[in-house]
Amino acid sequence: MDKNRRSSRAVTEPQEAAEIISEKWEEVLEAFHLPCPLCKGNMESQGVDLDRLYEFAEGEPGVVSPLDVTIISFVCNQCGYTAEFDSELFNPAYLARLSGAHPERVAHLTRRDFRLLVPLKGVEKNDTLLDLATAIARSENGDILVLNTAPDESRREMLKEKIQHYTPPAGNPAPVTVLHQGRNDLAQTLPEIITKQRVDLLVIEARGWGSLSGQDSVAPLIEVVMKESFCDIAVVHDHGLATIHRVLLATSGGPNARAAVPFVLDVVRAFDAELHLLYIASPEDPEGEAVGQTRIVETLAGFNIDDIKVHRHIITDDDPTQALIGESANYDLLLIGGSPRDWRGKIHLDSLSARVVRNAVSTAIVVLSRHDRPLSWLHWLLGTKMR
Repeated sequence: MDKNRRSSRAVTEPQEAAEIISEKWEEVLEAFHLPCPLCKGNMESQGVDLDRLYEFAEGEPGVVSPLDVTIISFVCNQCGYTAEFDSELFNPAYLARLSGAHPERVAHLTRRDFRLLVPLKGVEKNDTLLDLATAIARSENGDILVLNTAPDESRREMLKEKIQHYTPPAGNPAPVTVLHQGRNDLAQTLPEIITKQRVDLLVIEARGWGSLSGQDSVAPLIEVVMKESFCDIAVVHDHGLATIHRVLLATSGGPNARAAVPFVLDVVRAFDAELHLLYIASPEDPEGEAVGQTRIVETLAGFNIDDIKVHRHIITDDDPTQALIGESANYDLLLIGGSPRDWRGKIHLDSLSARVVRNAVSTAIVVLSRHDRPLSWLHWLLGTKMR
């Protein structure tokens, strides 16, 4: 997998690594049963332990390198036979298949490194959200959680039919699990699910959530998610995706623009599309061209784009909002990093990004980074930034 894909917590200490791996495998290990090779018992998980081994360098006498290995251990519930697996190589799906498990069970245990959550109401006019989620999940070896938020039984059936018969426009479907909301308070449900399921990316339609906020806007819901959970968010203004040949990423630098890069690279690769980056310079800035080139380089820094056709554009306009709206007509998909929020985490509905995506001709997506957290009141008063 590409080293530049979205990454989880950075591991600095062996003990911390063991704790992270234990958390990662907790849900799978609780439901994983491996037949004992010696008797008719089941091998049950004993958790993750840290072990230290020593590697001797070939041809270099006296050179010994310590290796910290995290081990997943199992013990038979009948005869006591024990088995250990290197956590980096542990593949429960493979072991289940060897033991004759049902194919659905094998698919459920397949290790996934990235998780997307897509709330659907059952009345969506097209498959845009599923198309985007599938493209990302396939590239990231991930899976998709569909949160069924349909308000009544008929729409729940519509959503069920949609998912059962869904075919992505490129490649094979990613594994999809349907979750049911269970109650009407979506503002409380979403953060709970994101935390419990360790969701990396929330993909949500921008319109149609009026029952939550009293207005046809997703902003109040997003504010709750950003305050109470920790994942990237893609807010989609859906105008359909008949085809994806040209994708535009607008950037002025900053964490939200960079947060959009892995998202857009997954989509571009899935559809074999061209990636266009755009910076809009002010007519009053004599260094606008140079600044734009720098911002584009900063946005792409550290990402592997060798296999992608990338085009860089810098235009000059004193009205960046209208300029972006006009440019969107030339592309199949527009992505833009969300505008910074205030110290209370408030999303401004009249921000540049919000105005652009509301009026864009093509489907437009605002990406909000998990790293763009609100400034505390102290940092705000002192004028410092937490970046």
